[in-house]
Amino acid sequence: MQASVTSGSTRTARSRRSARSTSTARGGIDLGGTKIEAVVVDSRNQVIGSSRQPTPTTGGPEAVAGQIVRAMTEAAEGAKLGPSRLHGVGVGSPGIIDVSTGAVSSARNLPD
Repeated sequence: MQASVTSGSTRTARSRRSARSTSTARGGIDLGGTKIEAVVVDSRNQVIGSSRQPTPTTGGPEAVAGQIVRAMTEAAEGAKLGPSRLHGVGVGSPGIIDVSTGAVSSARNLPD
């Protein structure tokens, strides 16, 4: 996936614990109108990496998807993992999600 990133964005990534058990590490994304927060948790549900990115206000869904990828990648790196080592990733998003297509609609706090 090619991701574009809005220029001038700020980022923070931090590692909270060493990734002792990485085979069951999982990711989570909180997609909000002002920020995208990503975490990686270990088998004990302890946060071992995180990242927070601003939600792009321009560039549409592609820009938002790019920031999601960036946030999850930085959280995984903060946990000393590559994103491909995650067992899975869950995403929380406002709006209505069409489970057959994965499309989100009526997300009033996200850019079109």
